[in-house]
Amino acid sequence: MNIGLRGHREKIGDGQCEGGNFLAMIKLLSKYDPLLKEIINSPKNSQRYLSPTIQNELLGILGEECRRSLVTKILKSPYFSLLLDSTQDITKVDQLSIVVRWVSVAGEEVKIEESFLGFVPMNSGTAQVIADTALDLLNELGFSLDKLRGQGYDGASVMSGIYSGVQKLIADKTTSPTPFVHCSTHNLNLVVQDCVKDNNHMTDFFNTLTQLYSFVGASHLRWNALKLDGDGLTVKKLCPTRWSSRFSSIRAVKDKQGAINRLLTKIVLMRQEGRDVAEGLLKRIRSFEFTATLVVWENILNKVDKVSNMLQTKDLDLAAVTTSLKSLVDHLTLLESDESFDTMMKTARAQAKLAGAEEDFTLSMARNLYRYTGRARHDGCDEPVSKEEIFKASVYLHSLRRCKEQAKLRFEGHFKVVNSFCCLLPKFISSCKLNDFREECVKLQSLYNKDLSSDFVEQLLDLKTDLREELLTASHSKELLELIFERQLQTLYPEVVTGLSQLLPDTESRRGQVQWTCPLLDFAGNSGKCRAVFFKA
Repeated sequence: MNIGLRGHREKIGDGQCEGGNFLAMIKLLSKYDPLLKEIINSPKNSQRYLSPTIQNELLGILGEECRRSLVTKILKSPYFSLLLDSTQDITKVDQLSIVVRWVSVAGEEVKIEESFLGFVPMNSGTAQVIADTALDLLNELGFSLDKLRGQGYDGASVMSGIYSGVQKLIADKTTSPTPFVHCSTHNLNLVVQDCVKDNNHMTDFFNTLTQLYSFVGASHLRWNALKLDGDGLTVKKLCPTRWSSRFSSIRAVKDKQGAINRLLTKIVLMRQEGRDVAEGLLKRIRSFEFTATLVVWENILNKVDKVSNMLQTKDLDLAAVTTSLKSLVDHLTLLESDESFDTMMKTARAQAKLAGAEEDFTLSMARNLYRYTGRARHDGCDEPVSKEEIFKASVYLHSLRRCKEQAKLRFEGHFKVVNSFCCLLPKFISSCKLNDFREECVKLQSLYNKDLSSDFVEQLLDLKTDLREELLTASHSKELLELIFERQLQTLYPEVVTGLSQLLPDTESRRGQVQWTCPLLDFAGNSGKCRAVFFKA
């Protein structure tokens, strides 16, 4: 039970037993247990072993027994991965949470289990202290680093640093590769965040959306007036961490832009409360730059939102993740064309006309002219730089190219893992040519030669032939592993079973978290908690 035991005031003795869930349960049980009833009726200051100290001791005993039981099961697993994160408790002590994920095979059923091992207080937040704290607990519980095959932390440099981060310090103590992967959903949010933060126009745009929501939401009269003007929709709050959710916020403003302009104009003309703020918002929202940016980012975030939602589905392997990311990059590349830009500008002008806003740019010609177009005033070029060209270079192409750049950079580790383990993905096994397939098998066997013998290549080639039809219907590696156990082929393909056990997707994960088919761990996109993948145990 995840309930508090103690109450505000605890009274026990002389027939009383009140104050908290623990004593309430004792009182209930005393109706059926004469010994408990005798303890409750004993005089005050008698020894009853029901004090808060005893309650905490009982909790500690139960917790240790639960952890001992979990560790016994985990140590029987062939592989485990490590997940770490830290947070301050109510007393401002930094607590390191330690979680391991491991593979469980019972008969024909294959599961990925995730077990919390406890909080450990730390006196420092350096990479060395965090790594030592985690490794000390693993050693105390009987874990061997020879069985560690994956790491999953957040993207902070102290955790993910390639030279002196936690992932590097732990990897140096292991004998086999223990790749680190950051949460894909969180990474996608950071891609968009990095795209926006270094562009003043984009920063001003999203600040305007935030200020608009605050201004309208501060008065129920404004809120209701905006809601009643049109289809009943209203503006939506911008989520500061989930950038994909800003798609709904932008779409709401786009759909209500005309109503917003009318509301702000009414406040300004009738000199209502908040007139100065309304006037400033109206000037920005009526500009064609705002409308054009609204249309551009609705298109970008529409795709980002779809990919983000896909990354949070169940039964998702890393191959599907990288495929979705490639589709996002391809979409951004397609938008870079002149035709796409012209189409968006036509859409923006139609939107501006419908909303009663300006239909031409008013950008200053001096605004970062050289930076965005590669041309300066003293170049002596006969052809002037149009305001639309400035917007295209400084906002449109800058946003697209920055998104592509960050997507490739932040998800580089994901693509590397897929390339390393592609020979264990069912779709790749069934579609790849024999020579290329053999080459990929040899690469993986060489990378994990302590886990996979030379027979791995031949067994996987035999499986490609023997299960040709079944491979066409298998969507991810877990189904293939379950198929092997279902048909009792594990003795025929023991090396393949070993390889697949290092590539299990997390089909048992909670809704809204990303799963992986690689030897790593991942983090929950929505909750910010660590997740992982597995390797040898």
